[in-house]
Amino acid sequence: MQSYGPPNFAFPLGVSIVVILFVAVIVLALTALMVVAWCMIFKRAGYSWALGLLSIVPIANVIIVLVLAFSRWPVQDQLDQYKIIAGAPRPAPQYGPGPAAAPRYQAPPPPPS
Repeated sequence: MQSYGPPNFAFPLGVSIVVILFVAVIVLALTALMVVAWCMIFKRAGYSWALGLLSIVPIANVIIVLVLAFSRWPVQDQLDQYKIIAGAPRPAPQYGPGPAAAPRYQAPPPPPS
């Protein structure tokens, strides 16, 4: 008699375990690399490096990107302090594109009469 069921494409158990372990090691390595990268970004921005560990938490990883994008970094405050010590004026906070640039072309002066 013929069998009308689905074909049997089962892999041996050993091959399945090896593939699962290989994929798990790759995923863990990439996750560790991203956590280290986020820790370095936070450290260089002047925050605690431990905030990079939040990149593992699903909702927090979006929030930390927004914090980095829209907050004033502690490194910027330190740079302003060094500029004040050196005698440079403190720059005003800039919101938006800033003042409009002066036009490059000016009309020629009227001819002398």
